[in-house]
Amino acid sequence: MKIFMILIAALFPFLHNTPYEVQISDCQKNQIIAESQGSKLNLSLFNIHLKNENAWKKTCSILMEADHVTMEIDPTTQINEKLSVYLFADGTLIQEELLSQGLAYILIRNPEYVYEEQMEKAETKTTQTMAKPTIEKKHKRYPFQGPIYLGICTLLWLGMLLYYGFHKKAKKSSLRHKNMIQ
Repeated sequence: MKIFMILIAALFPFLHNTPYEVQISDCQKNQIIAESQGSKLNLSLFNIHLKNENAWKKTCSILMEADHVTMEIDPTTQINEKLSVYLFADGTLIQEELLSQGLAYILIRNPEYVYEEQMEKAETKTTQTMAKPTIEKKHKRYPFQGPIYLGICTLLWLGMLLYYGFHKKAKKSSLRHKNMIQ
């Protein structure tokens, strides 16, 4: 049992939902390199997508200028080569900051994520203040259009079945009539 526990501790040095101090060594588009507990980590921001290059510049500037950077791994995250984490710069959640500035959007809405509610509030606050683009509808679809098509198809099938049934019955009766005559 001890060997098994040592093996698990060696393979998975980072536990979920635990804050870890990190030192950011490099930050560029789609890549954040950090050092923690003596190992280099390739990090990504958990559950958000940055909209453009300016968002990455802002992220890197926040991380490089911060005095204290920590990371947390969400309990639902798999530990992969590129580790998806929540990053905190001087106690502020980076994802929340980027969402509130309109530089990112949430990828998956899952209430089981640790900071999901906090991130959604930041995103909705941004979308409420921004002007929403108007979308022109090319043509209007009516909600009863589907049932009309279903009814027409049903009537066609019913008509075919009735025709086939009467046609078959008519053949039988004409055969009986011929047999009776002979």
